[in-house]
Amino acid sequence: VNGTPAQAGDGSPLPGQALIGNFGNGLAATIGGDITVTSAHGKIDLDVEENGGYIGVGNIGGTTSTTGNVSVSALDGSGGGISLTANAGVATGNSITLDATIQIGNAAGSGAVSGGVTVSSDGVISLLSEGASSIVQIGDTGVGGGAIDILANGTLSVTGGAGNGTYIGSLAQIGNGGTAFAGGNVTGDITIHADGVYLGANGGIGAIGNIGGATSGSQSGDITIVSTGDIGISTSPGDGASVAQIGNWSSVGTSGGA
Repeated sequence: VNGTPAQAGDGSPLPGQALIGNFGNGLAATIGGDITVTSAHGKIDLDVEENGGYIGVGNIGGTTSTTGNVSVSALDGSGGGISLTANAGVATGNSITLDATIQIGNAAGSGAVSGGVTVSSDGVISLLSEGASSIVQIGDTGVGGGAIDILANGTLSVTGGAGNGTYIGSLAQIGNGGTAFAGGNVTGDITIHADGVYLGANGGIGAIGNIGGATSGSQSGDITIVSTGDIGISTSPGDGASVAQIGNWSSVGTSGGA
């Protein structure tokens, strides 16, 4: 996804947005429906290179509730698997001013969210947030959440922050909620099967687990990781705080917990 290039006399470029799913646009209604995306022979590549750019596979924007099961599959490992990369975003000081976002899952406008998320690949699955304030997430955003199932016959990698100058707010996550979510309780079981799991952070956040972003509420759900290869967790210095974590937690501290 790339934004509209600026023309002479124009202001800032318009960010590009792409959605496979149903869009509530703030309607006081339930937004839902199952969504299935399958590549039989090629790879699935979601890539945001524009400040404010957005790619979503899921239902978004319901103010009453947002629901529906979301399934994304790449059936031929020789095609390259599934790759999610956000390499943009703007942060000033410690403030996030313009996100670059990729999400596979549902995102509620202000109501509850539910629906399972399944991502499977005959090859690798990669989540990488490279830009300041970039967000790459497999999971639902909103109050509630659904079960998340990940199957990779290759490696699974989740990396927050890499390759760009500043990573303030950069998040790569398999889980519901998120650091930009300011709602209540977040829940949902997470099950991962892969031929090797790598979780890393380089000035950003790499997370497998449900994350709350409110001063009240709880974060819950079972997390199961089964790997036929190595499991590695690492952090390295960056311009922001590096966090690599498996578990449910709150980015601001709550009365809830894992």
